[in-house]
Amino acid sequence: MEQNMPRILIIEDTFDTLELLEFKLNESPFLCHYASNGETGLTMWREARASGRPYSLILLDIHLRGGRDGFSITREIRSSGDTVPIVYLTATSVSREEARARGAQDVWLKPRIMTENIGEKIAAALSPATSSFI
Repeated sequence: MEQNMPRILIIEDTFDTLELLEFKLNESPFLCHYASNGETGLTMWREARASGRPYSLILLDIHLRGGRDGFSITREIRSSGDTVPIVYLTATSVSREEARARGAQDVWLKPRIMTENIGEKIAAALSPATSSFI
């Protein structure tokens, strides 16, 4: 059954946010993998591509501590030719237009996203109609 589930990579360095996302997505129809920093997230993304089981969606914190930020991670993913939908997670104001200009599909604001039905938002982000511009 896990083979047919959309694979979601969540790169988020704030423990409370990561823990809440994990809790909210525990019963979801998605196979979620979590990385607490950018380098680990990139390694997981590379390994998934190399294994032939790439991620269906990446949720990516923009302001990661410890070197890589979400923008540089997006540049690396896009420079590889990968068109996986990327959604930025941020507590700061970044417009959807700026997110798209940087290679992401959308931007979701924290903490507001934590009060919404994130499963529905992920399903919409996975829809071809919402990701066709990438």
